[in-house]
Amino acid sequence: MGQHKQTGHSTDEAFRAFVDELAAGTAELLTRMKLGHEPDEHGWCRHTTHEHHWESHPCPVLRLAQLAEISAGPPIQ
Repeated sequence: MGQHKQTGHSTDEAFRAFVDELAAGTAELLTRMKLGHEPDEHGWCRHTTHEHHWESHPCPVLRLAQLAEISAGPPIQ
């Protein structure tokens, strides 16, 4: 990916830093992020934030929360 013009950091580095910040948060935050993101019978995420457009399951919000949980390692408090 490209470099960010102002900081010189790649998009990947910026995304990883964001995931690391989420991972350093509380388990409650990640639990709330995942709440309601369940698949329907057609494979779409049924969370209410997706009611005006289709998002396949797992949606980006759910994938981000799961990635942060993996990055956190042992359960976070």
